[in-house]
Amino acid sequence: MTLTGRLLAAALLLAACRAHPDGAVAVTQDDCASCHMPEYLAASEPVHVDRMPETCADCHTNDAWRPAVDLGHPEVFFPIARGDHSDVTCIQCHDPGAGPSTGGANTDCIGCHTGAHQQGRMDDVHGGVPDYSFDSETPNFCLACHPDGQAADHPNDRFPLSGPHGGIACGDCHDAALGPSTDGQNVSCIGCHTGAHSMSRMSDAHHEVGGYSWQADDPDFCRRCHPRGLKEDD
Repeated sequence: MTLTGRLLAAALLLAACRAHPDGAVAVTQDDCASCHMPEYLAASEPVHVDRMPETCADCHTNDAWRPAVDLGHPEVFFPIARGDHSDVTCIQCHDPGAGPSTGGANTDCIGCHTGAHQQGRMDDVHGGVPDYSFDSETPNFCLACHPDGQAADHPNDRFPLSGPHGGIACGDCHDAALGPSTDGQNVSCIGCHTGAHSMSRMSDAHHEVGGYSWQADDPDFCRRCHPRGLKEDD
């Protein structure tokens, strides 16, 4: 539709637009552009023309038009261009009313539009998972164990969650700030919640091991010699 056509459509929607701020009339994301094309064309922070979709409701809501969802999704941490979250709009995951989207702060996992993360379903799926509890007051609590939004089974054949690692919660080994958990990329051995892997303890335990050195800038350096998390890896 040309700009002229959109302006004509805006005139036809005038009555709806007048009622729209009070929520008296349901509007679709297609209606937004019909009335707000001048704002779309004038937007400069960031520029919208030829960069942003004209389906305004992908990034805005009429309840909290500003701020919009942040631009430049951090695909390396939480991919939405592929996998389970492909084809999901920003607003279906982010709640502008809960604050800015920076760092996923306003992510609403448990409000998932598909209903996939409702408590009944999640309690069944997480039966037997250590320290799991549904936190209805923290809509994005899921990110603590699923920082990349993936729910693949733990590779117990490579790193068994038994023996010394039995009963340990996901977040005690995986640090979301280090990236996705795929292939153990965000594992932090030296951040062990028990303090068992502190520098002083490990230096004492490895005092006779040739070439051993503590690597503070590589939190999972332990896996070079202990790929399965065991003292004597087989």
